Amino acid sequence: MDLAGFFEARRIAIVGASPEGYFSDRLRENLEASEGIEVLPVNPGRRRVWGAKAFPDLESLPADPDLVIVLVGARQAVATVQTMSRLGLERAVLLASDFGKAEMKKLRSVDGVAVLGPESLGLMDVPAARFAFCGRLTFPTPPGRISIVSRSGGLLVECLRTLREDPRWGIRRAVCCGRQALLGAGDVLEALASDGQTDAVILLLEKDPCAASLVGPIESLARAGKETILFSTAGRGLRDPEALLHADGGEVLESNAVEALASSTGALHATSMDEVAEAAALVSSRPQGRGRGGHAFLVSVSAGVGQWMERASREAGLELASAGRTLRRTLAGAQSTNPIDLTAEAVTDAAVLERTVTACTRQKGVGAVIVCMHPPWGKTYSDRRNARWLEFLASPASSGGPLVMAVQPTAAVADPVPGLARGIEGACRMAAWWTASRPAPPRRECEDEDARASALRILHGPARGLSEPASRKLLTTYGIDFDPWHLAETPSQAASRARSLAGQVCLKIASPDIAPSMPGCTQGPVRGDAAVRRAYMDLLEAGRESDPDARVLGVLVTPHRQGDRALFAATLSRGDGAPPLIICGPGGDVRRVTGSYVPRLTPLTRRAALDLASKTTALSRSEGDRATLAELLERLARFAHDFRDEVGVVDLGAIVPIREGWRCLDARVAIRRRVDGR
Repeated sequence: MDLAGFFEARRIAIVGASPEGYFSDRLRENLEASEGIEVLPVNPGRRRVWGAKAFPDLESLPADPDLVIVLVGARQAVATVQTMSRLGLERAVLLASDFGKAEMKKLRSVDGVAVLGPESLGLMDVPAARFAFCGRLTFPTPPGRISIVSRSGGLLVECLRTLREDPRWGIRRAVCCGRQALLGAGDVLEALASDGQTDAVILLLEKDPCAASLVGPIESLARAGKETILFSTAGRGLRDPEALLHADGGEVLESNAVEALASSTGALHATSMDEVAEAAALVSSRPQGRGRGGHAFLVSVSAGVGQWMERASREAGLELASAGRTLRRTLAGAQSTNPIDLTAEAVTDAAVLERTVTACTRQKGVGAVIVCMHPPWGKTYSDRRNARWLEFLASPASSGGPLVMAVQPTAAVADPVPGLARGIEGACRMAAWWTASRPAPPRRECEDEDARASALRILHGPARGLSEPASRKLLTTYGIDFDPWHLAETPSQAASRARSLAGQVCLKIASPDIAPSMPGCTQGPVRGDAAVRRAYMDLLEAGRESDPDARVLGVLVTPHRQGDRALFAATLSRGDGAPPLIICGPGGDVRRVTGSYVPRLTPLTRRAALDLASKTTALSRSEGDRATLAELLERLARFAHDFRDEVGVVDLGAIVPIREGWRCLDARVAIRRRVDGR
């Protein structure tokens, strides 16, 4: 998705603009606080709205708007988006919450309009002072490098309110996705991955997410060096904002799906808005990346709290550092083991803490130092000392190395002890996340048992065959590489995916019942949003003409390769447990070349694979080319042999050389029978 067009909109049409109404008032206030924005109210029942001339409809506007914000109900909103498609207007934000299944279906069928919502409050670019947002923003929103993505507008507002007074960080962009009829949280995350002004993304989820749709976008953020902070709430805390700010266990939805998503992607699962704020602050204070080591020091300035911290650190999986000789000399008069307990006279002197923390950060292999402050019992000297320490911890002198965190009780809790416990647990969890290495990327070639198990999960599906996306996923489990590809389910998604591939693209219908070789079921090369959307609709029409009953999953978007000398490889199963055959040669398809090439039996030995690669006439460049092609043929042969009773044909219609070896452009797997025997 091209988010830039939303954020850079300078001419905004407001369909349903009114001089009264909660959301209309909020939007007017936010747009008045924006810079360089021209507002065009659209209301057929009024001549002037917000002190400006009102227009009866979109056709009457003096110029095309960059963005249309729709404040009317579902039926009128759908009609407005349909009108936008006819007029060539590309971006809309829908506020209405009364969308039923019929309206959602109509909305998804509209071509050429990127839509946020319904139930979206809009978006904002804080450094540029553009607030196309319908929520209340009566508090200052500091600019910075943290972006926020939320499905709930109320949750987004509460997050902004929680963070408004923290000077350690600021906001880059914020987006409310709503019910995600066309553009979802995953699309926004993918766009933010390429935003050079975003250091981290806070992803707010009102309930359990569809984890599969978010793993890829979060991994894209990680590859771009950006952190992701996840927060999920049961939603009922929105009726009591203060309860949400300091949510206890009853208000927080401890979601297995969110925890699994965090553990698989290396994101942080924050369990309260306070933890969201602390995590965002620590990311902002470390623009150069995560800590330099995997161990931590725990520093306590209250007797007995160190043991509490140690227990919490073990539960969070945080590794404690060992105190070296230099540090032990620095800690003369205090407990010299980790946790470090600075009690007695040490707590009255802020310089002791500063010297201790500085010495801890200089120890080798240390990624975090957690300091538990003395609980503010209301004593004046304690408050002054805490302010001095917090000022030191936020100073540049403490930001050049490991993460340094200060823990204090939650202010809204009457008894500070439970609040201190939650603060310690959250700090240890964040430090464990900060010091841990990112999850290793999945291996390109799995162990045999892992590969077979992954392939079985895919093969348990269709009875007649696999779509090309499913075929690619199936063969990837055996380490076969493919060119980048995306499955688009709407014309707007196809345009967005094509834009991310940066160049001419090819589009193919994705269906287990229709072969892309059927007339009209492949389009390319194509360039440009309009051409991609048009090709998408043409492919769907060709698919319906080819087989009206076919299951169409969407359209496969891949880069267009020009001038590459492609090879062909295929396996053919003969059934009855007999070893399948494998063939390889320059170009063609399985029907055309079977009579021209000598097949080999599977599985291939290394020597047989090298011999087959050497006899392929397109190969004369180097020994390395033959070796990498032989490795690919071995993997293909092993897959065909493992599933010789289930898979009939595996067709890799185009294999092209790249710098690292060989990459497949097409794939088709035909099923002989399902793995459960039916």
